[in-house]
This record gives sequence, structure tokens and C-alpha cells, in this order.
Amino acid sequence: WCLRVMDELAPEASTYLFMDSDIVITNQLSFYDNWSEQGVGVCGDVNYYFSTYHPIRQKWSAIADEAGRPTKNTIEGYYNSGLLLWRQEHRNFLLDWNQAIAIFAPYSGDTSKFRVHNRLATVLSANQDGLNLALMITDTPIALLGPDAMSFEMGIRLVYHIVGKAKSWRNTYLIAFLKGKPPSRADYAFWKFANGNTLRPYSAFTVRRKLLLISGLRFLGRFYRGSQL
Repeated sequence: WCLRVMDELAPEASTYLFMDSDIVITNQLSFYDNWSEQGVGVCGDVNYYFSTYHPIRQKWSAIADEAGRPTKNTIEGYYNSGLLLWRQEHRNFLLDWNQAIAIFAPYSGDTSKFRVHNRLATVLSANQDGLNLALMITDTPIALLGPDAMSFEMGIRLVYHIVGKAKSWRNTYLIAFLKGKPPSRADYAFWKFANGNTLRPYSAFTVRRKLLLISGLRFLGRFYRGSQL
């Protein structure tokens, strides 16, 4: 898809930014130009800690070696495929990603699905694990941000990534709260920016009601929540 954007839909563009539909931008876009000057931009995943010496990453290195694509970069974290920033000169990285997915295909099961196995398998997701393998084997410059960029941790908070099945636009917040899971910062950010100047999918009343409910449940969540284990 990214290659199609470059080659067919917007070949005249100099910089490209892909984001999943469950991402909310909350910080200035001017940063992205500076970021892309350094290389292909990706952000750390919610499950970020995945060192060079992790046994699964070492297995990936062995698989890549067998495929004739030895690793060239030392990557310490695990990166989310929900955001990708690149420039015209970074086109080869997209080819590396495609090849990484193909290398992982025999291990991943049905590649039409985002994931088939769990994290104890060699490949959890051909798409996202493939992105991480591409970061290991590519010659293209890369510019890596941590999990704080997607607001999984405190830090720069470029965006909020609403991961998991309970998406903000269909979350039953009160029921979830009673089960010990109060709304997140990402939920609040979604409703805060749900209506823009051009697109206004929700009534002003709906937005106000959701923000009031989320604020109240987040306050109560300081005292009542389920186990984090």
C-alpha cells in the first residue's frame, strides 16, 4: 500500500506519513519534517522491551541470514507498524519491509491476518514483526522514537494510539469501568479532537457528554480499578 501511494497516488510528494485509523494526532506536525530528515520514522510499541539478545530476535537474525539478508542494525526495542514516516529517498525501506514479510511468511500462518500466533512463537505478526526485521536488515537511514511517542509512556506524546479491541468510538465506558478498567488518556484525546473544522461526525452534545463521562470515570479510577497484572 505504501508503495502504491508513492508510485501511483502521490508520486509528486516528497514526504509520506501513514497512520492507523485509531491514532489521534495531538502535537505539532512541524516535527515530522525534521524527523523524516533523519531517516524512516517509526515509534516504539506498547510491548517495547525486546532486546538484541531476546531469543526470538536472535532467531529472526538466523532466519534473515539463511535468506541472504544478514542484519546490519542493532535494534533494542520493538516497533509499532501503526505509524510510518518516510521520504522519496527511503523507498528501499519499503522494499525491505516487503521482503521481510515474505521471509517471515512460512512462520506466521495466514498472512492475510494481522496475527495468528502469540508472542512465544517465532513470528507473532508477519506485518509488524516484518517491520522490525526490516529495521534490522535495511541500509536505509532510520530514526526511531520510543513508546512515549505513541503515549504508551510519559514523554513527548506525539500521538495517542488507541490499541486493543475497545476502541474509543465504540467503548462502553461505564461497563468497562465497573469491570475495573477506567477510560484512558487516549480515550479523552479521541473525543477532544473528534470534531474538526471540516469533518464533524458527532454532535456537540455527544462530544460534551463523552468528555464529561470520561473525565468523571478517570477521576474515580484513581480509587477503583482492576489488577494491572
